[in-house]
Amino acid sequence: MTSYQAGRQLLRTASFNPDAYDNLRDDPSATAYAVGVVVVATLLAALGGLLWAAIAAAPPEIFDVDIGHFIQRSVLLGSVLQVALWFGWVGMTWFVLTNVFLLRDVTPQSLLRTMGFAFVPMALQILLVFPVIEFPVGLIALGGTVGCSVLAVRAASGASPGQALMATMAGFAVFALVLGILGNSDTDLAPGIFALDPNAISVRLQLDR
Repeated sequence: MTSYQAGRQLLRTASFNPDAYDNLRDDPSATAYAVGVVVVATLLAALGGLLWAAIAAAPPEIFDVDIGHFIQRSVLLGSVLQVALWFGWVGMTWFVLTNVFLLRDVTPQSLLRTMGFAFVPMALQILLVFPVIEFPVGLIALGGTVGCSVLAVRAASGASPGQALMATMAGFAVFALVLGILGNSDTDLAPGIFALDPNAISVRLQLDR
């Protein structure tokens, strides 16, 4: 797969085209591109969260946002953790497909390729910078990612719509719950929507002396 072909596949998967995932399933050269999609989408989500913390959170003038802290925790460490948890999402999905629904022919590699490209809607979180709509944007990004992932799982496994949905949601539950905990309050160990807490502690606000 060339970069040009990967770009075309990316557009097709982002448009919820089921046929695009069929082409990815058995293409070993697509694996690196799929992981790259996850990394880039995660970084864009992290950047959106950073812009929210710096601009859209709009703290009172008596406060000063500790941007350095937020970059270190949410953007850098949080992005690494999100990518790692995405692999966990894929692994849990594979486990449910093979051990609950007994679809023995499903390979982790095929899921990695299809679900990696399905992660592209997470990049929409770059739009978190706009005040008021930050949480709707986050929900749209998550919903789009889950929807694309269900199509990806069906293509990679041959599962029925119900099986694909349940397996995908099992993995997503682990992904979202852990990131929600890691990004809560002053921990900020998650990127994007998972680190957006209206509580001032979330962005480590400090009195401007």
